[in-house]
Amino acid sequence: MALTFIQRLLLLFYSLELRFRQIVWSLFGRTIRRRAIAPLWERFLLTLKTGKRGYPDWLLSIVDEARQEFIEGKYFSSVIIASSAVEWVLISELKSCGKSIGKGLSYRIDNARNIGLPADELFDKSESRVAKDSVFVRRRNPIAHGDIHRIPHKQGLIKFRLPFETFLARRSPVTPDDAFDQISKALRFLIKWRIQKA
Repeated sequence: MALTFIQRLLLLFYSLELRFRQIVWSLFGRTIRRRAIAPLWERFLLTLKTGKRGYPDWLLSIVDEARQEFIEGKYFSSVIIASSAVEWVLISELKSCGKSIGKGLSYRIDNARNIGLPADELFDKSESRVAKDSVFVRRRNPIAHGDIHRIPHKQGLIKFRLPFETFLARRSPVTPDDAFDQISKALRFLIKWRIQKA
């Protein structure tokens, strides 16, 4: 079956669009992502420096790795790593207060509120405060358990799709907006947690 002139023209246009997108993201993608996350990252570092110790050295390494993965465009791993930093704090704080860590992130978030942890930082302003319904949990769980078709998506700071891509399928189940939202919530939670510990 031979392609018509219009089909060949559309394929050529699509090919050029993909090349253009690759060039733009290879030249500017890291800078865009680095600048997007920089203010929260600097606040997090400042709270670590000014507060009392009380956190393991590797917590900074974990959060920095999530930030680096995001900057490099590895959104899957950045969501998992940022979520694990939050979960580590939740588990350690619940254990230190003699509370049950239960099963699952949503159970831990709900219990964290009872001991005064800033769990509300993990929610969007418009969300109910039920952890299992939060985007933070609903994004982390499918990624952690391999059910990538249930990942809730976020539109926000980083525009992922070019206008022509509206008609195309997504190339990755985790977008830059999703990863940015997850890391931002994790950093805001960790910043408030460190301020409370100071």
